[in-house]
Amino acid sequence: MSAASFDGWSPVRVFRDPDDGWIVEWCCLREERFSDPFFAQTIDRALWRPFNRAFRRRTRLEALGEALGGANARRPAGLIFHMSRCGSTLVAQMLAALPGSVVVSEAEPVDDVLGAHRRDPAVADEWRAERLRWIVTALGNSVSGDPRRFVLKMDSWHVLDLPVIRRAFPGVPSIMVYRDPVEVLVSHERTPGWMMVPIHAERLLGLTVDEAVTLPHEDYRARILERFLGAMLRDDDPACRLVNYAELPSAAMESIPLWFGIDLGSHDRRMMSEAARRDAKEPYQQHTPDSAEKQRRAGAAIRTAAAVRLLPLYQALEARRQRQRPVPLSVYPQNPEMTIP
Repeated sequence: MSAASFDGWSPVRVFRDPDDGWIVEWCCLREERFSDPFFAQTIDRALWRPFNRAFRRRTRLEALGEALGGANARRPAGLIFHMSRCGSTLVAQMLAALPGSVVVSEAEPVDDVLGAHRRDPAVADEWRAERLRWIVTALGNSVSGDPRRFVLKMDSWHVLDLPVIRRAFPGVPSIMVYRDPVEVLVSHERTPGWMMVPIHAERLLGLTVDEAVTLPHEDYRARILERFLGAMLRDDDPACRLVNYAELPSAAMESIPLWFGIDLGSHDRRMMSEAARRDAKEPYQQHTPDSAEKQRRAGAAIRTAAAVRLLPLYQALEARRQRQRPVPLSVYPQNPEMTIP
């Protein structure tokens, strides 16, 4: 197969077939864009089209490598990592508002490849890194857009796979978004995220489900976030910058695009400003700042869990962020008038 045969098609799932090995399942996107808050929303809508309901394309994962590996591989302009419920979706939505952008947010096939070693213990880190490059290249080619505005937002638990991701994309600029852990815990108390369900305890904490359900909810969730923040602290990639939720949305229009090498014109900034006024996860609603409200809602159990497990890590990240130098204009010299917040 040629590289062109995958244009306009997005991988939607990667799985291991007992007889045929690793398989990629595809969806035809046609003129679709990744404008939704999450990858799955765009794919679900496209899968309802008659063509996709009638015709499900599948290929071997190795065939994808033959077409999109090597010189055909595509690197994102930037990677977004986060601790969950901390403004990363806002950053992605503001970047997705840019004309020609391709912003892929929390794509299932990325998670399938990064988690392949749990389905097959023989899968090595180099295997995962190489296949990740293939899948990300396919995602970048699945819709038309400017390759200089191709950004990949990871799932929160992917910070645990940072060594593999760094091996796949050495030198690619990235950011890590985080937030006051009390506010993050309040958000998960209201609506627990996927990673907070005890059925995933073994994957994220090395605990059995029985062990996980005996823990107080606040402590269990704090343990998950503790792993995420710890992984962020251990990462020392010089191409990565820390971003606190309190810096948003201004950082999403200033230092983050500059760091990713994305040049912004006045029209771009207007589009991003409009996106910032909408709720990141519910774009038809107006965004309302909620930090003060979350602080008021935090009970004693949440504050205790945050103080014991999370605040020292958060403070260490804050100290590192405050030592960061401003993004140098030389990162993107074509726009010398841009100011750094």
